[in-house]
Amino acid sequence: MIQEFSKVIPVNEQRLSTNGKWQNDPFYPKKLLSFTINEAKNAIEPSSKTMFDNLNTLIEKKGFTALSNNEYTSLIDESASFTITQDYLENFCH
Repeated sequence: MIQEFSKVIPVNEQRLSTNGKWQNDPFYPKKLLSFTINEAKNAIEPSSKTMFDNLNTLIEKKGFTALSNNEYTSLIDESASFTITQDYLENFCH
């Protein structure tokens, strides 16, 4: 899925990662997968926020984007919420 996302956004594959662990959505009978978007290393690369916004739009409009043509990203439920979280404590400790 990381490879497919990186081609569609487009962005360097090393900017995206996942621990590969799925969890159940407590509100829907679906599985959730967490992704990490790493910060840009230079001003040429899109920011993490821009990448998040692009992914969110691509997922919301999946039927009209390249996500629907890929093996794994075609399985994403475009009605599922796509949220951003951040561990603020970790940011302040490092």
